[in-house]
Amino acid sequence: MNVSIIGCGKIGMLISDGIKRGEAGETTLISAFDRHADRAALVAARTRAQVATSIQDILRNPRVELVVEAASITAVRELGPRILHAGKDLLILSSGALLLRPLLKNLLSVARQRGVKIYVPSGAAAGMDAIKAGRVSGLTSVSVELRKTPGSWKEFMKDFGGKKIDRGRRQPITLVESKVDELVSSSPGMFNSVAAISLAGAGPIKTAVRVVRDPSLARNVTRIHAVTKSWEVLVESRNDWSAKILEGTLTVSSVLSKLRDLSGPLEVGS
Repeated sequence: MNVSIIGCGKIGMLISDGIKRGEAGETTLISAFDRHADRAALVAARTRAQVATSIQDILRNPRVELVVEAASITAVRELGPRILHAGKDLLILSSGALLLRPLLKNLLSVARQRGVKIYVPSGAAAGMDAIKAGRVSGLTSVSVELRKTPGSWKEFMKDFGGKKIDRGRRQPITLVESKVDELVSSSPGMFNSVAAISLAGAGPIKTAVRVVRDPSLARNVTRIHAVTKSWEVLVESRNDWSAKILEGTLTVSSVLSKLRDLSGPLEVGS
């Protein structure tokens, strides 16, 4: 399967490196595009892909079957419909964009018209198969708790949700507690994993989210609790964070795993 990538920051570069190492199965990176040309050039140099000087280079290339978006919600809004209209599948990392209802409606309409697919990888949200199964079984509740290290999110050091954050505070503090649609409507790009969980399960209106700043943590923690009438599941994941990468490495691994499934003859899991 031939792919192009849009967005050549840290996450885009890690995905591109993984494709080159063969971690995405039978996937070949054809080209890379970024509004900062030097970033695309760096990815191209590391992977031997081509530099796309404009989005048209990707849209007009008949070899490209799927486009990986690793840029921003703005990129999904501005480029997503064009990519789908060009007859190419689209894998979206900035899944918070799909909670913008007019945009989602437009993307789905174009995808149906052109016979192409939109993929949203699990990202930093483990247990996505159980969430999707619960949607069929009948979810009665879904809740997500994000416990973050102070350094993993610059916004934690600012005023957030009307609360003043004390940098010297050593006890956990709850910054936000609400439904996903209320949270993401103000800062959709900051909660992509939560957006993916809500889209896979009970929807943004019925999915509760709690955000906690926890100075005791060395890793970010995501806890997902899904309940149906007949079963429930509780999943916890811990993701490394560094000053150079604002997303856990689980996000990158999730994308590479999805590409492996799409490019190969066998797919395991829902």
